[in-house]
Amino acid sequence: MGAVILRGIVVGGLGRGREFTSLAWVRAQFRARLNIDPHPGTLNLRLEAPHELATWGRLRAQPGVSIDPISPEFCEARAYPAVVAKGSHFTSAGAANGLRAAIVLPDVPGYPRDRVELVAGVNLRQALGLADGDVVTLWVAGSAPKGQGGVPPR
Repeated sequence: MGAVILRGIVVGGLGRGREFTSLAWVRAQFRARLNIDPHPGTLNLRLEAPHELATWGRLRAQPGVSIDPISPEFCEARAYPAVVAKGSHFTSAGAANGLRAAIVLPDVPGYPRDRVELVAGVNLRQALGLADGDVVTLWVAGSAPKGQGGVPPR
């Protein structure tokens, strides 16, 4: 699957992303596999439009970059390299002007189909001046082979 564009609405989270991105083994895998040293926490988006949900469904079916747990007490996850920008007017040509991030998709039962969590090297809310309800656009690189982030370093 090639690059796709997704738009979502910023929403609050449960705080579990902060726990996940603070784990040493998670940080090491994000650095090695996606060239991102995660800022503690994730930015949560809710997808609302039917075409966004359909695109996300197709992307979720791709293998992405695996984040492998160090023990059975943790879940597996997949990541998808992305570039994020505030607002709804964003094209792949504008991807160079956004902030590097990755969608992280935990493999847990009942994870909401309309939820997208972003990991980045900075606090995305602060860096992009985001508040709950703001629209965010993602340029997602698609399915990248393990160890290859798909989005050039910025």
